[in-house]
Amino acid sequence: MTLAIYENSGDTVSYSIDNLYTNSLILSFDGRVGGTIEKELYVRNSNVLYNYESVQVVPYLYSGGLDLLGTIGTSGFMIKLKTGDTQPSIDEWNSITPGNTIDIPNITGIVTYNPFWIYVNVPRSVPVQHLNGAKLKIIATQVLV
Repeated sequence: MTLAIYENSGDTVSYSIDNLYTNSLILSFDGRVGGTIEKELYVRNSNVLYNYESVQVVPYLYSGGLDLLGTIGTSGFMIKLKTGDTQPSIDEWNSITPGNTIDIPNITGIVTYNPFWIYVNVPRSVPVQHLNGAKLKIIATQVLV
């Protein structure tokens, strides 16, 4: 699959793919006070031979070979996603279930960067921990051009 997630529209280097974590999105929080990070990201096709239909982005925690959807553990750490290029309001984020799947419009060609937002929250008073393997997984149907 040649779909990947990019930090900025126009970038030619994507975040790492295929569980390699060589160019990962890294977020840091102070668990004593908690916090939230909202960030716009983009899905893009980089192979002119294929288009993609039924494109979805899903947050996962890769742990011991298992993909676990939703809020991670009992710590309250959560990931939410929303499509579009406008930053969601607090009310919009509050209406989204943690670990939700988003649908991206069909992707044709290699020029379009399809925007979406990620919301990551860590509640206050969380013990120090290092979560490895949280990822955004792209699921799609590949169509030969």
